[in-house]
Amino acid sequence: MYKIIILGAIIMLSNFTFAQDLHFAQFFNTPLLINPSLAGGDDGTFSGVLNYREQWKSAGNAYQTFGLSLDGGLMKKIDKGFLGIGASIYNDKQGDVSLSKLNAKLSAAYHTQISRQQYFNAGIAGGIIQTSIDRSKMIWDDQYDGNGYNASLVSNEVLFKPNVVSPDFSLGANYVYKENEYVGKKRFVLGAAIHNLISVNDATIGTKKRRPYRYVVHSEFSFPIRGTNIEIQPAGFVSLQGVQKEIFIGSKVRYELKEESKYTSFSKTSAVTIGVFARELKSIVAFAGLQLDKYNIGVSYDLNISGYSVATNGRGGFEISIKYINLTKFNKAYTPAPRL
Repeated sequence: MYKIIILGAIIMLSNFTFAQDLHFAQFFNTPLLINPSLAGGDDGTFSGVLNYREQWKSAGNAYQTFGLSLDGGLMKKIDKGFLGIGASIYNDKQGDVSLSKLNAKLSAAYHTQISRQQYFNAGIAGGIIQTSIDRSKMIWDDQYDGNGYNASLVSNEVLFKPNVVSPDFSLGANYVYKENEYVGKKRFVLGAAIHNLISVNDATIGTKKRRPYRYVVHSEFSFPIRGTNIEIQPAGFVSLQGVQKEIFIGSKVRYELKEESKYTSFSKTSAVTIGVFARELKSIVAFAGLQLDKYNIGVSYDLNISGYSVATNGRGGFEISIKYINLTKFNKAYTPAPRL
């Protein structure tokens, strides 16, 4: 009976979890996880992002996800194309048996300028996905000695592969329109990507099940309100993977507290951002951000409003991101402060 219960629980958790790849509510702060063509696309010469997500903590630390990505542009020049490169590593861990998924990738993208304010970018990413389970945390019926559970007894169960490593490749492209600081601050991004290009079976449970393709379409806007320090920043994200889908849509509002000096370094940009996003009819995400010159901090909470909220007592997910952008002058081309 114990074997049936544990096996059933792990199978359901595996199907629920690994039917979809890793994802964050702050999708706009995980560019390399969304689309490899975004590598090196930020203003400035270099950027790095730390991400952390914790979901259903009071339900037993069910999900914890960590992320780190670094990317930048090589030989960036005004009015010319350039090469963007990046590296990312994300780790998702969940459940009492530490069901874990580690994703490590390298990304490369070429940014082609098709006019003074328009770019078309294409990129590729490759790496590995490691899926693992901690067998030492499992309890089986053959570990009961008649008086109770005995952890010193070795189980003879061989249903699980404790560690599986498989290749992971992605392709993507995006279109960018952005005004420079002397013209305005309008910005528009529209991109698409395909992940899991190589057909592999990375299931820890001994079944023949390949990881399905994941199709992503994403878009971001930035519209300044004339005569104010306010920018409206709608954004959207759609992910399709097998029978699973995720639709994210909403908007941020950015208020610039202080503008950076155009000709000196005495005044640095500072801004605050708030936003609300909806994931279909499943959850509402509240976001707040702070920019201090090159540093951006984003905090969000994912509130579960679906029928599943009963099982989790309405518990949601807390998420934080810390982003750094090296805003330097490169080859006589000055880049304005980033939009959080």
